[in-house]
Amino acid sequence: MTMKQINLSTITFPKAPSSKELTEPINSGAETVLSLEDQQKAIAFLKTKTHSMEVTTSLASSIESITNIPPRTRSRTLEHSKGHSVFTHVEIKAHDSEELNRVEQVVASSLVPLPIEEIKQRVATLTTLMTIPPNTNPDDLIVRINAISNELASYPADIVIQVIEILKNKRSWFPAWADFYDELHWRTDNRKRFMDAVHTERARQRQLG
Repeated sequence: MTMKQINLSTITFPKAPSSKELTEPINSGAETVLSLEDQQKAIAFLKTKTHSMEVTTSLASSIESITNIPPRTRSRTLEHSKGHSVFTHVEIKAHDSEELNRVEQVVASSLVPLPIEEIKQRVATLTTLMTIPPNTNPDDLIVRINAISNELASYPADIVIQVIEILKNKRSWFPAWADFYDELHWRTDNRKRFMDAVHTERARQRQLG
């Protein structure tokens, strides 16, 4: 069966992110909401990075520059992380709530996702570079692209870009969501450990009054 050409016009392709797209709450776990300008700066920064550990290293350095206390971390290599080190614990100390708020802003910035329309374009582009399963209905493929994109909108911009590149270069067939998740979750967990540490430090400060 010859597959008819996919009508990618039904997928909204990139445009300049609107205020609504960028000011909707980001599920980063932060108490402080990033401003539109901060989100745009974060996305621009994350797009310059080709490996998630670059951002994590920069994140630790930024936190130390704010608090003058380097984050304490423990890590180990896990089977699901494909030989890469994964943080199992991160500890952050700040001198007061104002300092901690600045740390939280930095950590939240490392978790900002790409605008959904840009994610859709990046995922849709894979259909021109990878093999689509035989007898795939074009409309079903568009539904799959949209569904995967909506899931990817919960992950940091640089990690999404990196994972799409990994799948593009290592796989022949258009990936299922499980293929994305396998590469996404441990990289994102590394970043989220820092937000967990912010929450722990905030709870400690509040307990001390």
